[in-house]
Amino acid sequence: MKGGRVLDVGCSGGYFLSKFNSDSWDRYGVEIAKDAGLHAKEQFGIPVRIGNVKEIEFDGQFDLITMRGTIEHMYDPISTLEKCCQLLVPNGFLFITATQQVTHLRLMYTVKNGDCLPLWSTFIFFQLIY
Repeated sequence: MKGGRVLDVGCSGGYFLSKFNSDSWDRYGVEIAKDAGLHAKEQFGIPVRIGNVKEIEFDGQFDLITMRGTIEHMYDPISTLEKCCQLLVPNGFLFITATQQVTHLRLMYTVKNGDCLPLWSTFIFFQLIY
C-alpha cells in the first residue's frame, strides 16, 4: 500500500501510527485509555477517539485497520471484528496481532464483495473461558 486512511484500534500513545508517513497516510486512532489517547494527539498530532471502537461513528471508511495486542483483551471480539470489517473500504486490509500471553497470532483480512475474508493466518486463537 502506498497510502490511504489508517485506523489503529488500541493506538495507545500513537507511537505505531507516528511511523506512517503523514504525507501519504491519514492517521486515526481509537484508544480506551484517555491519557494515552491525549498523548497521541499532543505528541504526534494524530486524531484519537477515546472509547470502544464498536461505539464510535467515523466519517468514511479506512484502507487499513490495525489491532496490535488488543483483541485478546476484548469481552466481545467477534462484534469488534464485524465493526472493523464494516469500516474497511472494498479490498481494504484488517491486520491483527495478539500478544504471546494468548498465543502467536497474525491474521490478515480484506473485504471482497461485502464479505470480510481471511487472506492468511498463522493461528486461530479464540478460546472463550467463562
